[in-house]
Amino acid sequence: MAGVPWIRISTNMFEDEKVKLIQALPEGDSLVVIWLRLLTLAGKTNDRGYIYLDEGTPYTPQMLSIIMNKPQTVVDLALQTFSDFQMIEVNEQGICILNWEKHQNIDGLEKIRKQNRERKRRQRARQKELPEPEPHPDSGSDDSRDMSRDVPEEVTPSHATDKEEDKDKDIDKDREREKRGRTGGRENLCSTEDIKTFVESLSASNPLPIPQDLLIKYINCLRLTRKTGRISQSIILSHWEKWQQFPPVVVQYAMYIHLTKHDDKKEEYTLGIMRNTDEHEANRKMILLKNKKQSNKEVPQHEPPWTSPSGSSSPAEPADRYEEFVIE
Repeated sequence: MAGVPWIRISTNMFEDEKVKLIQALPEGDSLVVIWLRLLTLAGKTNDRGYIYLDEGTPYTPQMLSIIMNKPQTVVDLALQTFSDFQMIEVNEQGICILNWEKHQNIDGLEKIRKQNRERKRRQRARQKELPEPEPHPDSGSDDSRDMSRDVPEEVTPSHATDKEEDKDKDIDKDREREKRGRTGGRENLCSTEDIKTFVESLSASNPLPIPQDLLIKYINCLRLTRKTGRISQSIILSHWEKWQQFPPVVVQYAMYIHLTKHDDKKEEYTLGIMRNTDEHEANRKMILLKNKKQSNKEVPQHEPPWTSPSGSSSPAEPADRYEEFVIE
């Protein structure tokens, strides 16, 4: 989508209570700078406050760290703080500035989008009116000369035309995004069955040495963290490549911990575990988990391994409900 060269920023911004509280935090000034950078990125995207690199490619904290020239730990802190203060929301489309419409000239932004759509419509109409090119335009025939005179001047290549074409491409992407938003989109995974099919297909073309059952359960867990109950294939593809950068045992351990202890978190939390766990530590902890599972198997059958506070027995402790496919 074509962006805008400006955004509105209130002169009373630094009197806002949230901004004052943010400035009082460690790295407070850096957090305020990151907030301003996010606002300008939202203006460049010009998509109702959403921020993303390209259609289907949301910014990750690592990408923002590079773009803003800030340590990733500071970027992570900023995003978490803004989310806690209900200044942003992070979903499969990317980062969204909340209350964007409240502070920006939405009528003006919508006018720009309409102008871009109208420009695209006129360009398509002109292209339909163009005659088909001759196989040999240099033959000197009367038809060739007539055709060259009939071509409208508007299609002559120029810098201005290039800019319009770039904007038109953005409009097409926006229309496609809106269409997917209305219909649910073919690229969205909406059920466990969708995820299973996607994982099997992806494993065949780009294998990841992780049990497929674990991958399916983990991705389904991520899907359920979305308000829409859907997760984009592009999100999984992006993280699939990131998972391949870590030792398999680290990835398996991080997914297991996420599922059993933090299933309300999103995928960035799992990446945090992977970054902070080395292969030796992951191996050690997985061995402990296997030993724990073995100990549970040795409990006599007449003694339930876990009893609820009400006294009713359950076949397995809730925290262990994924061990059967995670720990082999």
